Amino acid sequence: KEGFAKFEKKIDVKAGDNLNITAPLRAAGGIRFLSSPTGADILLDGEVIGQTPMVNELIDAGDHIVTMRFEGYYDFEQNVKVEGGKLQILSGTLTVIDTGPTEAEVQRRQRSLTAYGARVIPKGSSTLSGGIGFPYFLEGRINVGAGEIAGKYGFDAGFMVRSFLQRTELAATTRITLFDQNPFSFGAFALLGGGSSFIDESRRSTFFAEAGGALSLTGLGAVTLTGRTYLQVWSDRHCPEKKSNGSFDGKPIEICEQVDAGTASAEDLATINEIFGDGSIFDRESGYRLMMSILAEIAVRQRWNFWIMFEGPVLPIRKERAAFNDLFHSIQLDKDPGSFIRAGATWKF
Repeated sequence: KEGFAKFEKKIDVKAGDNLNITAPLRAAGGIRFLSSPTGADILLDGEVIGQTPMVNELIDAGDHIVTMRFEGYYDFEQNVKVEGGKLQILSGTLTVIDTGPTEAEVQRRQRSLTAYGARVIPKGSSTLSGGIGFPYFLEGRINVGAGEIAGKYGFDAGFMVRSFLQRTELAATTRITLFDQNPFSFGAFALLGGGSSFIDESRRSTFFAEAGGALSLTGLGAVTLTGRTYLQVWSDRHCPEKKSNGSFDGKPIEICEQVDAGTASAEDLATINEIFGDGSIFDRESGYRLMMSILAEIAVRQRWNFWIMFEGPVLPIRKERAAFNDLFHSIQLDKDPGSFIRAGATWKF
């Protein structure tokens, strides 16, 4: 009868017998079972009745528990109320069980972490780097994996401090990986910060920013090679501002006093004119350069990298930056060399 489950019973009929057959029909309905992925086992009240996709029109009316099960996925479970004579559709989306990386994968990933490459640090990992070199004698940086943007572009963020003793700079940093297909990865990076001569009252200060792209080559054993091109922008103050009464708002360095008193040498004035052009030594010195760097990061241990970096201007907009001239910071060379080298180590955790 429509809306009821079929009744079926095997009987033995013998000659001369008169049998009465009573059929207690049960109200029944149907379910079309669908799942993603297909091929999931279907359990009705704990009993396996088939696999998706499937239609069963002989399910007793009433409340039932339907479970869909597929290896490597979490079970999908739902309470269903079946009504006699009606067919309903039940579609289940199963979620993959995230078992996480294996121990070997974790070790391999940790060994491949870099502080300067195009491939960012995955979420949950960090690096701590320290280095020495020129023009910054000391440098420290920490990077922390921050996750993904739009579900596919990994990024990290960090903090940097660097110093050549007479000036110390602090900056926030970030990287994003735009393409990652072994052995190549490509990304972008940026930093923004400022600094000052904290050890005296000269009021020397700086604001700076860097942004550019990086291309890394992996698959060279324990070595990652990276080439970076970036725009470097700065605004430096070398002399304290002069007050209306002619005094300085701070203690000027020697060259500032000499220029103010008119006692600077012709050689020093030529250098100042080359750097500042029509500007004044008492104004902020601003400029920018297109820079390129090449560096190698070598995984000497599971948690340790050694790195070395060479960098210099591709297109020096100014012939010289005053901050790297000994007229303004006596610890520097007598000329801004334009090209620099740094080396250090990175701890990965």
